[in-house]
Amino acid sequence: MHKCYECSKQIKKGCRCDDCSDKNIIRTKKWRERNMPHVKDYEKKYREENRDLLNENDRKKYAENPDKYRKKNMDKYYGNHEKYKKDANIRGKEYYKKNKKNPNFSKKLDARRKVRNIKIEGLCEICKKRKAQDRHHPDYSIPTWIICICRPCHKKLHRRIK
Repeated sequence: MHKCYECSKQIKKGCRCDDCSDKNIIRTKKWRERNMPHVKDYEKKYREENRDLLNENDRKKYAENPDKYRKKNMDKYYGNHEKYKKDANIRGKEYYKKNKKNPNFSKKLDARRKVRNIKIEGLCEICKKRKAQDRHHPDYSIPTWIICICRPCHKKLHRRIK
C-alpha cells in the first residue's frame, strides 16, 4: 500500500488517489491556459531541438502498425474535407464529359498514364531555382518526353499556351 502525496489516503498503486489526480489534471489545464504563450514557445523550441527523435518515433509507430497510422492521418486530413472530395469527384467527371470528344484528350490520358511512375527529382528545368514538383508534356505524341518543373513555372507555361 502507498500513501497519496496530497491527502495521505491509502492507495494501492501510484502517487495520487483518484480525487487528487482529477484535481491535478484540472490544475495543470488551468496553468497551461494561463501560460499558453510560454507553453507554445517551449513546445516549438522542443520540436526544433528534438526533430530527429520525434521523426524516429513517428517512423517506429508507422513500422509497428502502418494501417492504423495511415488511417489516422487520412482521417485527420480528410475529416473536414468530405464536401471537397465530393466536389472534386464531380469536377473530374464533368472534365471528362466535356473533353472526351477532343481528339487530343485520349493522347493526354495515355501520356499521363505512361509517365505516372516516373519520379520527379532535382530542380526545375526552366528556372533552375526551385524543386521540381510537376511533370509537363511538351508534346503528347511523344508520351514519355516530359520535363520536371516547379509549380509556378508550370502555371506560367500553361498561361502562355492558352
